[in-house]
Amino acid sequence: MAGPVSSCEILRGSPSLTPEANTEILKALNRSGVHLEESVQGAPNWKQTQKVALLHTAVYFPEFVRAPKWRANAVAFLEGQLHDSTYPDGGYWEATDGYARAYASRYVGIALFMGEHGIEFSATTKAKLRELARFLMDQTFPNGQGPVYGDSEPQDLRSTLRRLGELLGDEELIHVGTSGASGQEPGHTSSLYPDTRVAVSRSGWTAEDSYLRLNADRGNHSHADELGITAYAFGRPLLPDMGTFNYSSDPRAQWLRKSTEAHNTIEIDNRAQDSTAAGAITHMVTNPVFDLIGARTEASQGALHERSVLSLSSGLWVVSDRLKPADGAAHRYEQNWHFASAASPSLGSGRKAATTAFGDGANISVVPADPGKVSASLRDGHYAPAMYRVESAEYASYVKTAAGRTTFDTLLLPSSGAAGPSVTVERIPVGSTPTHQATALGLGLGERGDAVYYKSWTTRAPRSFGSYTFDGKLLYARTGAAGQSIVMVDGTSIERDGAILVMSPEPVKDLAVRIGADGTVHIDGSGLTASVDPARAIAIAAPAAAEVVLNGTPVPFHRDGRLIYAAAAR
Repeated sequence: MAGPVSSCEILRGSPSLTPEANTEILKALNRSGVHLEESVQGAPNWKQTQKVALLHTAVYFPEFVRAPKWRANAVAFLEGQLHDSTYPDGGYWEATDGYARAYASRYVGIALFMGEHGIEFSATTKAKLRELARFLMDQTFPNGQGPVYGDSEPQDLRSTLRRLGELLGDEELIHVGTSGASGQEPGHTSSLYPDTRVAVSRSGWTAEDSYLRLNADRGNHSHADELGITAYAFGRPLLPDMGTFNYSSDPRAQWLRKSTEAHNTIEIDNRAQDSTAAGAITHMVTNPVFDLIGARTEASQGALHERSVLSLSSGLWVVSDRLKPADGAAHRYEQNWHFASAASPSLGSGRKAATTAFGDGANISVVPADPGKVSASLRDGHYAPAMYRVESAEYASYVKTAAGRTTFDTLLLPSSGAAGPSVTVERIPVGSTPTHQATALGLGLGERGDAVYYKSWTTRAPRSFGSYTFDGKLLYARTGAAGQSIVMVDGTSIERDGAILVMSPEPVKDLAVRIGADGTVHIDGSGLTASVDPARAIAIAAPAAAEVVLNGTPVPFHRDGRLIYAAAAR
């Protein structure tokens, strides 16, 4: 009806418009209004369009007897529709950022039109629109582009976020929508949407910051990409979603939209996932230095897939996958990592690391932990940089066939320039504990130094691996020329070669310790309070400590030999 309403404005001054023709047009508009008052159909964006047409008819043709009821009906429906089309956490019901952007943007236009004619959305509806707007903001790449999940294409979301911010008086939306030129920087970085089943880890809001998105979402326009990862760093999507191309039966479009193989996740037994199956983001631990995300999906008939991602704000990701088959038979597991068509990836023959070689700017190394247990190859795929465009693109494929529980551990290491050729990952045995219960890796990070990574898939228990003994759920410890750092989740004790690195009287939910070459010790963690009491404070090995900063604030510390005490878990 938006078309006929606009046409009336054009035709009403035309000498060709007879009274009889005008009457028939008005009758048709009235019949359409009566129909749209009672009936809408289709997806949320279709229903939105139909009720907007009814609202326009009511506003521009107040002479219709039912115009006041149409106006009230349209506004009430649009308010209810906004609530019905979003999850309680604010995420959009359809699993696509393209449709989410268009849907939210249309509400800006609706609100402005209503305001011109003395109509307003309720405060509750404005609050819901703000939730949807912030969901879009949190999904956005650091450079302002959309992450291209589901049926979508690369789009700049900044103008939409700016308009939403101006409409709602939200300075954080304005900040992201103007690339920091106006407004106020968001007070958070990472975000969890448990109802929408999406988690985003980011180091900040500038174009050079790092970003990783992990999803277990579902809904209209979703792809078979449960537990899929999209990653961005140093100004570029390094592990992108490969896009949509179009909705036709073209084999390339079908591969992009319908196959699991076309996404950064694991395909089981050569079959696409069922994205309507049960799944969840099971947990997200956030800290200024790192995020830890856990997720699970039953989307593959052959096995339960669990994925854990350690995301460091310094720009490094470690991905641990665990597969739990429903039977004792052997299953084929294919872990895939996708790159843009200009990435020029190569695959090392020994460590089987996949590295990109863009002509300039950022690159990434994908390094598996057990190269001898997987078949690795670069395979031919497709990449849609925009709707109705498709290009050839190679991707890295790691395949294993196994019976019983099995795992993949993978280092994803972005770099601002050429990918580091000396990056290595070595498996460290955790006694006789199988990798589906606990996994440990030695990481050679080139100029960044060396690190040890440990993850327990089970309850907390003291375990030894290499020179370390640890009783928590996750540990990452790095040493390098710039200093050393420790990341710990849900633990009390870390020892190296029998010497205490960290010891807490109480379990610590999340802890990050960074010891600089200048003697400054940064301690970050949830629920930590300043304390120099050795009976309740956390002991940290920092023999050269000169200053301690706890969650951004300088605090006093007590020294006892090589240990310092400055913070306690509540």
